[in-house]
Amino acid sequence: MINLEELDLHLVVYCEKRFIDGYDLKYNIINNLLQLNKFVFNIRSCLPLNDQVYLSSNEDCQLSFNGFKNKKIISCIDYFPDRKKG
Repeated sequence: MINLEELDLHLVVYCEKRFIDGYDLKYNIINNLLQLNKFVFNIRSCLPLNDQVYLSSNEDCQLSFNGFKNKKIISCIDYFPDRKKG
């Protein structure tokens, strides 16, 4: 898989502590696929709101994608306190 040139990834991920962001994608996927030229992704992270001291903002998420080339990235973080989910 290290010779993979294009990747189209669509995920729904249930996280425990934080949302999936650009740092996760870069260090866990992109850095391991040296021939990757095109990466299209749609990732939905779901997070239970327990006793988090810090909650990520849309700006935090957008900043995590700064190292991406040719980026056309839309990020959105929503919190639903009544359902205790993000």
